[in-house]
Amino acid sequence: MKRLHPFLDRLSYLFLIPAGIFAGLTAERKIWLPLCILFALCIIANEIRLFISTRRKKNLAHAIVDMLNMTSQKRLVDFPVPIVISDEKGIILWYNEAFTDATGEQTLLALHNVRQLNKDILEQRISDLRFDGKCYSAYMDCYRFGEQNEMFIFYLFDTTEHHLLKREYKRSRPVVAHLMVDNYDEVFTGLKETERSNAMALIDETIDQWAQESGGILCHGERERYLFVFENRALTEFEKTRFDIMDRIRNMQTPSKLSPTLSIGVGADAESFAKAEEAARGALDMALSRGGDQAAVKHAGGYTFYGGRSTAGARRTRVKTRVIANALSEHLKEIDTLLIMGHAYGDMDCLGAAVGMARIAIQRGLEAKIIVDEDTDLTGRLLQDLRADPSHADWFINRKEAAEYLGKRTAVVVVDTHRADSTVAPEILKKAKTVYVIDHHRKGVDCIEEPQLLYQEPYASSTCEMVTELFQYMDVYTFPPIEANALLAGICLDTKNFTIRTNTCTFDASATLRKAGADTVAVKQYFQTDMETYRNKVKFVSAAELYRKHFAIAHLPGEGHGNLKIAAAQAADEMLSVDGAKASFTLFTDKNGNTNISGRSYGEVNVQLILEKFKNGGGHLTMAGALAEKTGVAEAKEQLMAYIDEYLAEALPGNPLK
Repeated sequence: MKRLHPFLDRLSYLFLIPAGIFAGLTAERKIWLPLCILFALCIIANEIRLFISTRRKKNLAHAIVDMLNMTSQKRLVDFPVPIVISDEKGIILWYNEAFTDATGEQTLLALHNVRQLNKDILEQRISDLRFDGKCYSAYMDCYRFGEQNEMFIFYLFDTTEHHLLKREYKRSRPVVAHLMVDNYDEVFTGLKETERSNAMALIDETIDQWAQESGGILCHGERERYLFVFENRALTEFEKTRFDIMDRIRNMQTPSKLSPTLSIGVGADAESFAKAEEAARGALDMALSRGGDQAAVKHAGGYTFYGGRSTAGARRTRVKTRVIANALSEHLKEIDTLLIMGHAYGDMDCLGAAVGMARIAIQRGLEAKIIVDEDTDLTGRLLQDLRADPSHADWFINRKEAAEYLGKRTAVVVVDTHRADSTVAPEILKKAKTVYVIDHHRKGVDCIEEPQLLYQEPYASSTCEMVTELFQYMDVYTFPPIEANALLAGICLDTKNFTIRTNTCTFDASATLRKAGADTVAVKQYFQTDMETYRNKVKFVSAAELYRKHFAIAHLPGEGHGNLKIAAAQAADEMLSVDGAKASFTLFTDKNGNTNISGRSYGEVNVQLILEKFKNGGGHLTMAGALAEKTGVAEAKEQLMAYIDEYLAEALPGNPLK
């Protein structure tokens, strides 16, 4: 067949003969002669091409012969390491018997180019290969001959055992977990000793059985706490089952008729047992700060959360408030100025809490300034009334003015958020040496790192409630009615006028504000909006549609007038009135091309878990928000529906929404 190749390459000449005869019969002599010259040139060009191609192939063959003399060739053929040779395009030219044994007949029949083994094999010195159930490292050697010709030799070394040992090492790495029955006091308060012992013995037995399945070591510490040490291979299984031990504990029946809930903090990928235990403690704190009844796993790459879909009960005590108040009092003795800031697009809860903290500082003789951004502030009439009041007019400063107050004896307190990027003035926060945080939202991963004081209470209705509680422990007994109005407005906003997330502490704080002169009618008027904003709210509601029968979603196409953030939030609240709606979401695109999302629920759906999947999402179980940067409203809506699907796929067994 190879002898026929020269003749096959010249078959095209047969088409030139009739073409020349036809041209001679039909054309004039002056045209026929140039045609003959053209045909001759084509033949010469083709012959030159065939000559160069043949010489190149001969050179390549000679190069292989020169490189692999009889002795070297025999060595390569018998060499125990698989070897394969290819040209610069990856086409396989030669391989030894060891390569045949390594690949297997089935793989070898379909193998024509080394890029089939690894698409980047010609671009890197060492490549990882996997075939026939084994792992190899391919070392490349480039051999150049002539001016532009290259040949690649690949030596394959079996690294299967190394990879197996590496995988086994990772799977056997120690992992430390802290477990805690987070509602122990609520479940066992008022029970007889025998009832408490029997119920706790059942919890112990269930957790111990779960731990034994993984081959780990479980130590029962304090009354509601456990220390669990196990291998990383078991963590993989726990994550696959989404820590189903939490479901087993939650489904238990106790004499108090309350279901116990379990919070888990896991420290993995640590350098030592001490580091793993420290990470586990931090993860447990993260799980509790997010509402409990969930597992937080701290990997090298960050946190992963499981659970947290049940509605957490109120687990607040005044002991923590008193401890925080005493600590805050000591901190305030060391400063002269207190700068107060909330989150961007400040709302009533943000401004009310800031006013309350300013009152605490002024009561102690400190200078207090509240940083606001009037271009993005959403409090409207409340901020106007405070600025119009002579005794509060100088309380407010902008971001540029705030930089002038930074000094050695200046502290910054952040209210109603714990995320640095969400604050109204992140640049001031970065420069501050002393930072306090007071917030009621569930803790997120991107929180402010190591503040000097952290008061985070996810079971509180609002930050205004938390600040009002601090008053009685910090000797703040009298304050102007306008400040009481601001604090009460914050509570009303986050509780939807005392319909969600309320507890006895909420009403106690409201009673304190009412005694101080808070006017409920004036507070109600703070929530009035302009006509354009109201119309936008109506547009949102009229565009609402139910997704998966229980999720009301609405978006406002195009650009609207008025304050869209307020309209979107109010529409999300209104959409919960739709029959069957368990959660509501509103979306709109701002002037920067970002899609803003507001989420609301009555607690059956955790909107925080849905919206925190967005890069800038987070909030509370019943109230959350997100910002999809540089994303259109249609694309953001598709993402939202996908995240809802994920949430439903991970829902608790028996959940009617599933």
